[in-house]
Amino acid sequence: MICGDGSGGAFIAWRTDRDGNEDLYVRRVLANGSLAAGWPSIGTPVTRAPRDQYLEDMVPDGQGGAFLVWHDWPSYDVYAQHVLGNGQIASGWPADGLPVSVKPGYQDRPRLLPDDAGGVYVAWQDGDFSVPGDIYAQHLNGDGTRVPGWPDGGLGVCTDPTSQGAPYLASDGKGGFIAVWGDDREGQGL
Repeated sequence: MICGDGSGGAFIAWRTDRDGNEDLYVRRVLANGSLAAGWPSIGTPVTRAPRDQYLEDMVPDGQGGAFLVWHDWPSYDVYAQHVLGNGQIASGWPADGLPVSVKPGYQDRPRLLPDDAGGVYVAWQDGDFSVPGDIYAQHLNGDGTRVPGWPDGGLGVCTDPTSQGAPYLASDGKGGFIAVWGDDREGQGL
């Protein structure tokens, strides 16, 4: 996965099996194609937690770093990480990722949107294996704290009794977001 770094370069993230689990790493490439100085030669570990991690999205943080989001397998919990432009994990973010949603059932297909204030929105499909999925979102500050007023388990964006999934986010130009998703009320479309 790749995203811009805001300076003509890019962050490149990948999944690799170095210890018997699928872990995530990221590396920064400068505009001239060289590897950014100060980064570990093998890349910065985004997470080396037990189990396998599946990278779902990565976006620039607007300050030279990047946010990444994934789900763990087989728990289907959503985690996020904030990597700075110098290859360090941002202060306040756990080494193996910040739990965004770790409740029973599954949380899958997380997507990110920078909030243009140093933080990030995270949206995901959330469900129980016996009931249809819903769309939830969380708003995180750049230091890994939840923005005041946002519920601990995320805000229910759409909790209609039918099934919703595969959210995508776009800025509303006013510090918030607009969400779209697949929805069984509309057959198979968005």
